[in-house]
Amino acid sequence: MVRDVESTGRRRDIQGLRAIAVVLVVVFHAGLPLPGGYLGVDVFFVISGFVITAMLERDRTADRIVDLRRFYRRRFQRLTPALVVMVVVTVLAALLLLTPFGALQEAAKTGLGALLLVANFVIALTTGNYFDAAAERNPLLHTWSLSVEEQIYLVFPALVIGAWWLVRRTGRSRVWVPAVIAAAGAASLAITLARSMRGVTWGGPYLSGFYSPVTRLWEFVAGALLAYLVAWRPESPRLGSRTATALAAIGLVGLAVSAFVLDESFTTPGATTLIPVLATVGLLAAGSWAANPVSRMLGTRPFTWVGDRSYSIYLWHWPVIVFAAVLWPGSSTALVLAAVVSLAPSLASYRFVERPFRARTELRGRRFARVAALVVLPGLLVTAGGLVVADHVLAPWFRSGDGPIAHRGQIGWANTATGPFRNPCSGSEPSATGTEVGGVSPTCWTSESGRPVSLAVIGDSHALHTYDGLAHVLTGTNVLVFSANGVPVSANPQFTDVYAWAAGPDGPDAVLITYLWRRQVGTTDLRATIEQLEAAGRTVYLSDDVPDFSFGPELCKYDFVAPTRCTTPLADFTRDRRDYVDGLRQATRGTGATVMPTAAAFCDRTRCSMLVGDDLVYRDPNHLNHRGSRLLARTLVAGAPALRNLAPAPG
Repeated sequence: MVRDVESTGRRRDIQGLRAIAVVLVVVFHAGLPLPGGYLGVDVFFVISGFVITAMLERDRTADRIVDLRRFYRRRFQRLTPALVVMVVVTVLAALLLLTPFGALQEAAKTGLGALLLVANFVIALTTGNYFDAAAERNPLLHTWSLSVEEQIYLVFPALVIGAWWLVRRTGRSRVWVPAVIAAAGAASLAITLARSMRGVTWGGPYLSGFYSPVTRLWEFVAGALLAYLVAWRPESPRLGSRTATALAAIGLVGLAVSAFVLDESFTTPGATTLIPVLATVGLLAAGSWAANPVSRMLGTRPFTWVGDRSYSIYLWHWPVIVFAAVLWPGSSTALVLAAVVSLAPSLASYRFVERPFRARTELRGRRFARVAALVVLPGLLVTAGGLVVADHVLAPWFRSGDGPIAHRGQIGWANTATGPFRNPCSGSEPSATGTEVGGVSPTCWTSESGRPVSLAVIGDSHALHTYDGLAHVLTGTNVLVFSANGVPVSANPQFTDVYAWAAGPDGPDAVLITYLWRRQVGTTDLRATIEQLEAAGRTVYLSDDVPDFSFGPELCKYDFVAPTRCTTPLADFTRDRRDYVDGLRQATRGTGATVMPTAAAFCDRTRCSMLVGDDLVYRDPNHLNHRGSRLLARTLVAGAPALRNLAPAPG
């Protein structure tokens, strides 16, 4: 065998490959132009499958058994102490820097999940999609991959032991061992491809989604199968130096394509994930069977130095980047500098935590159990305590008004209008009864009882926050709001009756349709709804919706240690609304309906803000409070002739 092996038994080219993987991830998280850098995690999965399987096979060959206690003790010493230190420090920093209105709770819950090996499921339940804006504020988001690895570690050795037991009991060839493992990997790959290519899910998003060990197992198996091939055929007569060089070069190209081409628009994990996985297998195979320049390059000191510290670098880079984004929002330079600064705690962790614990070979039996408890329990106490402090100390302190206030304004109020405008619909008005959709029943109110309805506001919860302001501004005019679940079109069963009423003899003079359009426009059905209303002589307006922020108004209202955050770049809002506004314009083209722009009330030439003057006008990331609703209403009335005619005369 020609592979380059250190005295420790570790292959230097594998350490170099680890260096590439961690650099890809760090560069991606630092916001630099490497759209597929997140796939470095997939490289780690393949390497783990290869290394762990080779270790299990060496142990079985030497001792005739796989010692599970020794295996898990090694994994614990290798991974857990450094993880606990990072989680504890991160949660303590989060107590100072993150808002106790969601972000701090997510961090503490994720920390608990990481220490209990279920961070991936906790993140899926709380933070959500890896590429969503909410993920950018969770400083422990990256622990999902560590939990996935540990979950696979819990299953994979048992799979190996079971396969060897089957071989011994049946007298079958040892080839059955990788065959059993390959079958598990094939099932995992089939589920992954079904999800990515056909949208078929199995067991919900937690078992067939981004964070699932089920859809990642095949990557681990790819490395494992190569490990068996190398262990059983240590010298490959068909793989010479030239072939190995070509294979390694193709692997490097595959990783480059993955890093620079496969951005978040590709379903991950999915068919395209085969590219970095096969590229990693190629590099591992080339370094296993023949000397080649690529493997020698990966085994040079700069690569191995980073690779040796890759775990600690991975642990610390993301929390530092997240906290930098909190302290210097919108600064791309801060993220890059944070990635560099994160090397300091990474190197300290490697020197004082990771290496000492990994080197302690005397930890066995009760001694190991005591050390494990002393390592994990403080972490659990700190993370659980952080959650308790967030929910029962910090959040109530701010809500009570005792905490420092940066800007005045109501937040957290329910999607309801104020007292005199909450008159239930009755008589000839549409009923608020109907089939629940998604657990939501329709809501119907009027602002002036006993008068014909002049304006109907129809939509989802955004109709309610629009109605509140219109009812206040159009005093003396009966405004009706009908709010239900889903796209507000007549084809939606929850809206069919209200549109039938609006187009009937008791219908209003004008109809305003509003919705969180970024969810879905439904251009064809929306156009049919507009035509139905216009055929009855109604004037139809569509609100293009207010700016949607990636953070909550707590960051603007309260004065935390981190800077107050109230704005988002206008370019971001413009980009996000482009697709759905195009859909609205297509729906209204050739009709008399008007798409009403609302951004002018909340945006200037460079940014959109939750503030108007010193007043906070949002109650959550995409709903207005009472002040914001009245500002929106004045904007709509000023821009719509039919609504201006409904407004009371000045004085």
